[in-house]
Amino acid sequence: SYSLGRLHALRGEAGLAIEEWQRTLRIKPDHADSAVALARALAEDGDAVRGLAVLDDFGARLSRRGAVVPREIALARGEIVAAANVAAEPSHGVSSSEERETKGGDALKGAKVSAAKSEKVSAARAPGERESPTALRESRTPSTRLRTLVV
Repeated sequence: SYSLGRLHALRGEAGLAIEEWQRTLRIKPDHADSAVALARALAEDGDAVRGLAVLDDFGARLSRRGAVVPREIALARGEIVAAANVAAEPSHGVSSSEERETKGGDALKGAKVSAAKSEKVSAARAPGERESPTALRESRTPSTRLRTLVV
């Protein structure tokens, strides 16, 4: 079921991939790869909050049983939060490194926010943000060509 989800994802059939990974998690609730793939697919499909909820529920389930939460769960969570933060940033045409140079590092002062508040803000969709699944991918132009993400 997990492999079939990967096949659907490679074909660009996000809805079918999401269904397969949900089915895999119903059959085997401790399948970390399915949880990560499902969360990433949901985030790319425009539902980062639901993707984060999948990862949080998975981690809580494992913790209740006394199992160690795999590192992939934390990595996927960080990727989704970072992508949501980038997508929510207003584009002023100046990169953060350029901004730090012009402001002498003052751009980061006062940027401390509690973890809970940061996650709530980062998972929220900015007003007027496109609903396209490519919005996260197009939000920042990489300096070098990135490899295609294979789940």
